[in-house]
This record gives sequence, structure tokens and C-alpha cells, in this order.
Amino acid sequence: MWSFFSRDSSKDFPYEIGDPVQQFNTKSIWSLFRGKRKGSNDEVSVFTYDIKNGSDIKLELARAALKRLKTLRHPSILQFLDSLESDKVLYVATEPVEPLGTHIGNLAAQGPQRDLYLAWGIFQITRALSFLNNDGNLRHNNVSIWSVFINTSGEWKLGGLEYVSSAELPVVPPIKIPPSLEIYDPPEKNDASKIKTATKCSSDMWGLGCLVWESFNEPLKTRGHLKNIERIPKSLAPLYCELVGATPANRPNPADVITKCRKPGGFFKNDLVDSLLFLEEIQIKDKIEKMRFFSSLTAQIDNFPDNVCRYKILPQLITAYEYGDAGSAVLAPMFKSIIHLAPKLNYNNLNVEVLRHFARLQSRDDQGGIRTNTTVCLDPEKSVRDPAFKTLRGFLGKLEKVSEDPSLRESMEADVHTATPSLGNAAATWAGWAVTAVTAKFYRSQSDTARPKPPLTGKTLSKPASLGM
Repeated sequence: MWSFFSRDSSKDFPYEIGDPVQQFNTKSIWSLFRGKRKGSNDEVSVFTYDIKNGSDIKLELARAALKRLKTLRHPSILQFLDSLESDKVLYVATEPVEPLGTHIGNLAAQGPQRDLYLAWGIFQITRALSFLNNDGNLRHNNVSIWSVFINTSGEWKLGGLEYVSSAELPVVPPIKIPPSLEIYDPPEKNDASKIKTATKCSSDMWGLGCLVWESFNEPLKTRGHLKNIERIPKSLAPLYCELVGATPANRPNPADVITKCRKPGGFFKNDLVDSLLFLEEIQIKDKIEKMRFFSSLTAQIDNFPDNVCRYKILPQLITAYEYGDAGSAVLAPMFKSIIHLAPKLNYNNLNVEVLRHFARLQSRDDQGGIRTNTTVCLDPEKSVRDPAFKTLRGFLGKLEKVSEDPSLRESMEADVHTATPSLGNAAATWAGWAVTAVTAKFYRSQSDTARPKPPLTGKTLSKPASLGM
């Protein structure tokens, strides 16, 4: 399936081209394919422009988009990886993404969870537009559901950079290719008197309004549908009406959109956006802020979309635990995130690699709750039960030996204490003894069963002293 484009002479392009992404090629000068990096099989997306069968105007737009993609670096702008131009095809490799136009129809999240996710996505695109309009002094001129792309972790990335222009130039809305994109042009395009009042961000704010409507409805078919605000959340409706207002000068700046919507009660003020923004800035947070955040995250994470937990939150939690000073407070939300990851793991990953780490936690972690819960996780697996029963049978054999020859009690206790240092309390010592020491010593002591048994004495069997009542 992952066959290289043998008909093209671009042998130096380090990516294999896979299946096409349907519907996108009718909304762009590009065709979009799934791809993989040669050698590592890392997933990518590959945008291709057919130079041989295209036009000079389209080629100019494709090259302009590539130039912008290379130079514009921002967390909410599509990440460029590599490119190559031959006499037949222009290739552009990016992070693996799918168009929002196809993603939104397959979105599993519903109800409040869906609203949280859409708020996070619209926030990211608004942030990207603020970067372009205010920091870069640029206009995007092509904001729609087909110029936004979703990566594996559920982040929304702004692409479609073919029509980016300097904000210092006169406002002249470009002629879109293909013509189906003209539905997203602002109304002032055909009104010379209104276009004189346009600001550096008015056309992009109109596009943002179209994106908001499409996010809660369906791809826009006629401009008149923008008047239907039935599905727009109440907290966003007033601002949405400003975005699609007929007067360009009255449309807000994207920075003001973020400020308004991040206030209490605003559309961008919710647990998901707050959590993800905190994780983006976690390196500059103090220890108290981190502890408070991780404590609250445990209760919130069940309401977050699976892909965000799996690919966005979990990696940052692991990093915070391994390299930061988050401490054990991060473990609870981290394990909750893993729940979303488990169904995607194969048998070896889940039942061999993960369980191996669980077994290690049994003897090395000082959190009693973690040891208890990992035991519960270990129990249902046959590959765990069989060795466990084997160990139990060996342990019972040892007890029988001591019951017949109590003089062996001291040597057995010595074996246990040698393998398991005291953890300061009876429960901790018992966990270490039961899971590690007995298992390890069982196999070593099998040869002892053949030794002659001395006469029985009157001593009685008792627990190790460290496990007293």
C-alpha cells in the first residue's frame, strides 16, 4: 500500500506516498496523501501539486504556500518537515494531519465533551490568526474548514497559506482557486465603499466566523446559512455575530477575541483549555502551582477527548514526572490517561511490557495505593495467574516443610528479609515479601525439598517479626 511514486523522478524525497485523503483535492490546489518516512516508518502527511498538468498561476500559489510554511513557525500553524520540487510534482511533507472538513464529521466526542474540544480548536486557530495579523503583520485570506488541519493529538493547525499577503498592502481579496472557496470571501469584496474601511484583520475575522459556524454545523454551502445561529453556543453567539458582521471595521481583532473569551463565562474559559494552556507553560510554574494543577486534573480528565488525553496530555505528564519536580501528584492523572491508551496497544505492549513495569512498581514504589491497584491490574491475565499459582504452591510447600521441621523457620525468615528490606510498616513489608521475595526465593529453594527432615520439635510457626500485628 505504501508504494513510492515510481512514475516520478524524485528519488531523493525521503517519504513514501500512501493513500489519498478524499474530498480535500476539490477544496485546494493541492492533493493530500498519507505518507511514511523511509526507514523509520514515522507517519507524515504529503501535499502534492501536479506541476505537469497544472497552470503557472497555481504553481505560483503552491510555491508561495511552501515559502510561508517554511518561514512561519508557531504552535498553531501546520508544521513543515521537508519539500522537493521536480519537473512534474511539488512535494511538501508535514506532520501527520487530516483536514478539519473530514475530521469534524468523524468526531466521536459528543455533548459537553465536544464543546470543550471545539473550544480548544477554535482557540488555537484564533491564536494563530493573532500571530499572523498582529505579530507578523500579515493577512491569511483563506480561513475555512478546509484550511485547518488536525494532528494526532487533536491540535488544530492553520494551513492553506497560498493567499497570505502583507497587511501593509491595500486590501484586495484574492481570486480563489478552486472557485468553490469563494463562498468564504467577505461581503466587502464586491463593495468598493466597504473595502476602504477594512482593517488588517477584518477578512480573517470573517473567515474565523465561517469556521465557527462550520464547526457546529456542516461545511458551508451558501453564505445565507451564516444567519442561522441555533447551534452556536450562547457564550459564543454575541462574538460570532461580530465576526460575520457586514461592516468590516466592526469586526474584532483576534487578540481581543481571545481576551473576551478567556474571561470567566467565556467560550474559551473551560477545564480543557485551562489544562492544556497550563501544560504548555508548566516549565515556568512553581511547585505549589503544579501540585494544585495535578490534583484537580485527576477529576477533570475523564471529561476530556480520548485523543487529547492519549497524545497531548499523557506525554506531557510523563515528561513532568520524569524530568520535573511534579512528584507523585502526577501519577493519578497519568494512569487515568493511560486508560485511554490501553485499547490501542497490541498484546505484547499491554500484557508484556506494561505488566513488567507494574511488577516493578510492586517492589520499588512507596505508594501503597499504586501497589494495590497494580495487583488488581495484574490478576486477570493468565500469563500472570499461572506463575502466581506456581509460586503459591511453592510457598505452601515451604510452609509444610516448616510445619514438619520448625527449625527451618529462621532460615526462611532470613531469606525473606534478605530479598525485601523493611519499608517502615507491616503492609509495605508484606507487599514486597509476597510479590518479590517469595517468588525469587521459591525457585532457588526447590532443591531443598529433597533434604532429610529432622524430628519434629515442639516449636510453633509464627509470622516474620517485621509483619507483626
